[in-house]
Amino acid sequence: MIALGVSYSGIPHLLLAADAVYTKWSVWDIIAIDNADGVRMSQLALKWNDTWRFSAGIEYRTEKISLGGGLAFENRAAPD
Repeated sequence: MIALGVSYSGIPHLLLAADAVYTKWSVWDIIAIDNADGVRMSQLALKWNDTWRFSAGIEYRTEKISLGGGLAFENRAAPD
């Protein structure tokens, strides 16, 4: 996984943030199922896709309250 995020707090009472995350799900292409003796009993062929996740958020703070929200999007890892 590789992640990069930024935030900006140059506006009074506001914090703006965004990030991007790349997850290499394809390394889990095949999961082996072995018994206690190490003999392969089965395997799962997942064939997952690598994904990107993008998100952004905002937070408003005063001395008495903090409100925040955000949105995120990620393409799916499971194949069709």
